Amino acid sequence: MSDQVPGLGRQAWHVYLLLDRSASLTELREATGLAESTVRGHLATLHEHGLVAREGRGGTATYRRSVDPSGDVLPIAQVAGAQYVRDTASCPDCGQMVASGAGGCPNCSPDTATRTQSRRPAADPATREALALLAGISLAVVIALLSLQLGDQAARTSPAGDNSGGQVASATPTADNATPTAASATPTTDNTENTTRPPRQNIQLKSVSYSAKPFQTVPIEGRYAGPNGRTTLRVQRQHRNKWVSFPLPTVTDRSGNFNAYVELGEPGTYRLRVADLQAEVVSEVIVLRVT
Repeated sequence: MSDQVPGLGRQAWHVYLLLDRSASLTELREATGLAESTVRGHLATLHEHGLVAREGRGGTATYRRSVDPSGDVLPIAQVAGAQYVRDTASCPDCGQMVASGAGGCPNCSPDTATRTQSRRPAADPATREALALLAGISLAVVIALLSLQLGDQAARTSPAGDNSGGQVASATPTADNATPTAASATPTTDNTENTTRPPRQNIQLKSVSYSAKPFQTVPIEGRYAGPNGRTTLRVQRQHRNKWVSFPLPTVTDRSGNFNAYVELGEPGTYRLRVADLQAEVVSEVIVLRVT
């Protein structure tokens, strides 16, 4: 369908969909995971066909969708963009967009999955037992060193020339009495941190339960006042006890509102969430049933 506009493919429509608000070349590169030269080429093609307007913002060029009087362009872009999202995925190591079935990310060699497994070999039972024994020995050595250090400090604090056992024993309460003083400083430090640490904002969702047909676009709406104003968010899907990000991000507006879209083809029940990966903030779980 995207061939109705000469020179535009699914990837270009993907860039077009992100321009519902003004964005710079750098912002588009970070949002798409594409090379800067690739994004620049798509913007030039979109501008040539009158689909994108170029603006200036503080000395930096920004881009935004042009007005579509006929109203025919956006449906074309949504279909082509959804096909691009369905046929691509982001590399978990470098963020590069990779076509499905490509056999791995070209920037990460060997294949990402193979390399990830090689970095984390499963420890056999004998190795785990040896590591546990080594950890126990290390802990015993640390305790012994601490005991020797405390005994040396007690000896230095006793009166000079007095080697009586009673005087050495009397130093023990002195060391014990000092313990509450050190512990009493802990609440002061905690209170200081609590007063200086900014409160963490939650990602609020309009709904946490959705149902759809296969390949039906599902809008996920919500609000999030991020720590840095306009914030890039990712919709994630739970897959084999891991959360995997969809390649198409969404950006909050100045009021914190956001609209994300997902499209799943296989029938089933999916667990989704919205995440601010930089601030490590996630929403509650969304249940999407595709029937």
